[in-house]
Amino acid sequence: MSKALHLCEGDILCKPEERVYARSLTIVDGLVHAMNQPPPKSSRIIKLGGQCAIPGFIDSHLHLTLGASGLGDVDLRNARSKEDFVSMLTAAAEGLQTGQWLVASGWSDRTLGASPDRTWLSSLPDIPTICFRMDLHTAVINDALIALLDTNRIANLPGGTLLHEGIIQEDALFDGVCSLIPPVSSIKSIARAKQAIREMHGNGITQIGTMEEKREIEQVLVPLQRARMIRLRVMTLDSPTHEMIAFCKTLASDPFLEVTGFKTFVDGSLGSRTAKMYDPWNDAKGDGGLTSIVEKGNLHSWAATVASSGFAPVIHAIGDRAVGIALDAIESIDQTVVPRIEHAQFISDCDLPRVKDTWFGVQPLHQPDDAAIGERSVGTERALQLHNWRRMIDANAKLSF
Repeated sequence: MSKALHLCEGDILCKPEERVYARSLTIVDGLVHAMNQPPPKSSRIIKLGGQCAIPGFIDSHLHLTLGASGLGDVDLRNARSKEDFVSMLTAAAEGLQTGQWLVASGWSDRTLGASPDRTWLSSLPDIPTICFRMDLHTAVINDALIALLDTNRIANLPGGTLLHEGIIQEDALFDGVCSLIPPVSSIKSIARAKQAIREMHGNGITQIGTMEEKREIEQVLVPLQRARMIRLRVMTLDSPTHEMIAFCKTLASDPFLEVTGFKTFVDGSLGSRTAKMYDPWNDAKGDGGLTSIVEKGNLHSWAATVASSGFAPVIHAIGDRAVGIALDAIESIDQTVVPRIEHAQFISDCDLPRVKDTWFGVQPLHQPDDAAIGERSVGTERALQLHNWRRMIDANAKLSF
């Protein structure tokens, strides 16, 4: 039997672009069936009491599985000092079983007043410990974890030069360490994701774009698809191999789960000073870094492979030089696959004319923390570029939030 929902006795915004409202709306099996018509028999009726109903929001950039898991069970966002940082980890370590890792996240050097290193973790000599910075592009690891690594390989990856200090970033972090973290069980991951979805529903979010790996798609998102709790549009973090492309094409027939693109990285983040800039940082050495896909000259062929398979190339680029490189990579890509640049926190004046009709995924949530360090990191003039969406819109860029 069809499931019918009838909203009435209020203002219902049906077409935001055209400002079309209705006094009643009938939805059958998740699709709009009628406007301003009597309710079908046996339908569930919701009386709005004069309130306004609007279409659900779409959040175009999430990491659902990663975010729902909390990157471990230690939340360091409220750590205001080295003492707070250490005491939170020490307390969490008491409940661990032998062989478990201690995984934490959320710290910020701005909040702590300093940048942690391996010496901050000396009270945990026997427990492999990793603490992610809030931007997820830097982590601090202890000696017990370093002992498990192929240190020669990792030290030679982008982001591995500070491994001797227990600081690891970018490719060295993602390729060298993250793959070794003991996975959370599928049952726990699904339960956490469902809770996160309920919270999103409470904020009016009904569809999300989420960045996931194949394992999470199979073990978490497919079960969520069966529950039909939220519409999922997935940008996979896996390489676009023939096997992976074939797998993604099997997820194209259900409105509740579809792989729409592949994602890769050009650079890191502002907070970690690993975003790639045209000019050097004001408060750190160098001008950021590029990931291995760029250094090896494979970005253009990656984008072409993804697009020719019918998927969107989605490219993480934060620094102004990184954005320029990303624009180069998608310049000749068919726009019907909707190539997109994620973040684009800095755009140089030399590249601004090139953003016309290009899609960018931008994050207002990042603006307050970045604004607090923007002028210090790049100076007054370049800080005017930071998260300047008005400037992008005036240059005819297309933004998703």
